[in-house]
Amino acid sequence: MDRLHDEHYVRAVTRMGDERAVVTNQPIFTRNRIKLVNQGARVDSALFDRLVAHKLIPRIDECLDVENGITRQVLRDDARKLLDDDPALAVLRADPGLLGRTLRAIDEIPLTPPIAFKLTVAASQRPEVYNHSLRVTLVALHLAVKSFFLSQKELTNLAAAALLHDIGILHIPPDLLRPGRRLQKSERHHLYAHPISGYLILRQYAEYHPEISRTVFEHHERLDGSGYPRGLKGGEISRDAQILMLAEVANTVFESSPQSQNLAKLSVLLRLNHKKFNRDLGNRLIALVAAMQSGHREDDDHSTAFANLSRLPPRLDELAHVFSDWSETFRTFSQSTKNAATSLISLVIDERLAELRRTLSDAGFDLDQVEAVADAVSEDPEALVELDILIGETRWQLTDIIHEAYRRMSDALNDSAGMPLPPPILGWLERSETRLSQYPRYS
Repeated sequence: MDRLHDEHYVRAVTRMGDERAVVTNQPIFTRNRIKLVNQGARVDSALFDRLVAHKLIPRIDECLDVENGITRQVLRDDARKLLDDDPALAVLRADPGLLGRTLRAIDEIPLTPPIAFKLTVAASQRPEVYNHSLRVTLVALHLAVKSFFLSQKELTNLAAAALLHDIGILHIPPDLLRPGRRLQKSERHHLYAHPISGYLILRQYAEYHPEISRTVFEHHERLDGSGYPRGLKGGEISRDAQILMLAEVANTVFESSPQSQNLAKLSVLLRLNHKKFNRDLGNRLIALVAAMQSGHREDDDHSTAFANLSRLPPRLDELAHVFSDWSETFRTFSQSTKNAATSLISLVIDERLAELRRTLSDAGFDLDQVEAVADAVSEDPEALVELDILIGETRWQLTDIIHEAYRRMSDALNDSAGMPLPPPILGWLERSETRLSQYPRYS
C-alpha cells in the first residue's frame, strides 16, 4: 500500500477536525520537503485538498494531536458500557474472575499515539467500526479464557489484535460498507485488502509487530484455505487468528439478526462451515450464545418463518439451480480446458460445492428433492425456522465460493502464466450471483 493515508482516511481526519480540536504537533511536509502546514495549526476540512494531494512527511497520524482522544481509560469505559447496556453480553460480565481478566487485558493494550489517534478517528467518524471492534474484543477474550490457559500478556496481545483487526477499513470508501450495499466485482479488492492494510500500519511499530500484526493479517483466513489474503490452511493460521475469526463471525450474527435467533443462526452457520473454523472453539461459541439468549421467546421466529412459507419453494429452487448449473458447466469445461490455472480454479469451485452439498444433505436438505423438503417442514415450526435460516446461510456460503473464485482468478491474472477464466466458468459465476441476489435473507 503506497499511500496509507488515502483520501477516505484524510477526509475522515479533517471532518473530525470540524467537530473537535485537531492540531499539528510538528510541521507537515511533502515528500519533496515542501512545508504544507505549520506546527500548531488547526486541521479541518479546509485543509483537505492540500493534504490529500501529497504524500506526507511525517505520516499524518504521527503529527496530529486530538482533543478528547482515545485512551486506555476510554477503552475500558466504552467496553464496560457495552457490557452493561447490551443484554446479549450479560453472560460476559457474570463471572467476576473472567470479567476482571478481560478488563485488565483491555487496560494493558499498547496505545502508541498514532494508533490512539487512528482509534479516535474510528470512534468519531466510523463508530460502527469502533463498536464492532470492541464487541469482537470482548467475545474473543471470553473464548480465549474459556478455551486456553493463556498468560495475561497473551490475552493482552489478543485484545489488541481484536481491537485493531479492522483498522484497515478506515482506508476503504465508507459507502462500500453501507448496509444493504452489494459490492461490484471491481470494488471487492478494497474489502479484501483491509487485513493487509492493517498489517502494514501495525508493522511500523514494535509494540504491535509481529505477534499482533500477524493476527490482524490472518483474521479473514479460513482453515480450509478459502479465506484471504493468502489462502492459508489449518496450522498455518495462528491460534489468535483462529479465535478472532470466530469472534467476528459471532458478532456478525449478533449485529444482523434478532437476538432470539442468534443460537439457531450460529449453529447453522458453523455446521455449514465446519471445515473453516476450529471445532472446539465453535462449540465454546455455541455454548456462549446459548447462555446469552437463555429464556428468550421463539414465537416471533415461528411467525416470521410461516409468513415466508410461500417464498420457500422458489428460494429452494434457486439454490438447487446453482448446483445443477455448475454440474453441467463443470462437465463441459473439464472436457475442453488445457490451462492449468483455470483448471485449478474450477476444481476448487467443484470441491467447495461438493462439500457444501454433503453438509446440506447431512442437515436433511436434499437438493434433488426440494419439493419434499418444503412439504416436510410446512407444519413444523421448529424445522421451518431452521430451514429458513439454512437457506439464508447457504446463500451466503455460495456467495463466498463465488468470491473466492474471483479472488483466485485475480491472483492468476497477476501471474505471468495466468489467463482470464473461460466464458463457461465466468457465465456460471455471473448467473449464480444473479440468482442468489433475487431472494434476500428473510431470517
